[in-house]
Amino acid sequence: MSSASAQIVFHDDSASEDYQLSLELDDEHNDGKSTFRASDTCYIRCYPALPGITYRATQGSVRAIGEYPQRIDETITFANSDRGSLSGLPMTRSSGVIPTSPVSNTRSNLPPVYGRIFGTLIKLYPPRINPQARVEGIEWHWLGYDPGVEPLFAGTDIILPHKVIAVLWVRYTTFYTLLEHTNSAPVAPPCDTGDPCDCPAAVALVSAQLGETVATLTVNWDVSRCTEMTDITVTDMCSGNPIKGAMVYVDGKYAGMTNEQGILRLPLSPGKHTIRATAMGYRPTDQDEVRNEEVNI
Repeated sequence: MSSASAQIVFHDDSASEDYQLSLELDDEHNDGKSTFRASDTCYIRCYPALPGITYRATQGSVRAIGEYPQRIDETITFANSDRGSLSGLPMTRSSGVIPTSPVSNTRSNLPPVYGRIFGTLIKLYPPRINPQARVEGIEWHWLGYDPGVEPLFAGTDIILPHKVIAVLWVRYTTFYTLLEHTNSAPVAPPCDTGDPCDCPAAVALVSAQLGETVATLTVNWDVSRCTEMTDITVTDMCSGNPIKGAMVYVDGKYAGMTNEQGILRLPLSPGKHTIRATAMGYRPTDQDEVRNEEVNI
């Protein structure tokens, strides 16, 4: 594997509009949900975590709660080309410092073509050596056929000394900002059908802006009053007999006690709910060996 060791940092505040911003739902924190209820919190990732980004929401509020690194592995195909691009922005840390790794030697040892490219970049982006930039750099190697050239990484751009037909594997680290979007007082759009289940979800537009660059993400909030009458039945696991007087908790809140048939009837909104039951002489359902604490309505 070839690995670049020189660390050159290009710093140009006026070029911030050249960076591409993107927003996406954080599946891990959202438990895979793409539509949210009024009591939920929606988590969003903003790539990359550059300084000076402003966040807004057309409905509710949005705030940055932290910046986190993400390791990216990707392959770039050069089909008789000397130009390529990375999907993310390599960063040494969340401050927005961008490492550029031309080759594993100094400028004085660069081939002439690299010297010309390097000189042009210096004119366009005056370099600033950052003593705090402590990264392993961008790891890379050619997959299969090795054309024998070393790529120059400048931000998201990949520059080769001449055109090649080859596939490049690259590994680097980028940072994203984790956003928290809440919709404490959602407003549902008009609904004239008479059936609350037919009412559409309220839509919030979350945006991130840096200079002239704007990225947006549409977040769906289910604010309808649609509910389904749901029977929650609590039984003895061994005998199957219903348990009267079991206390039932839905989504962490006390919902009621079961009747003679071991049933508690509740109106529940569509979606995933957590169910917990306790009864005299039994372990709570979230502490036994049966994993049945979630239900989809």
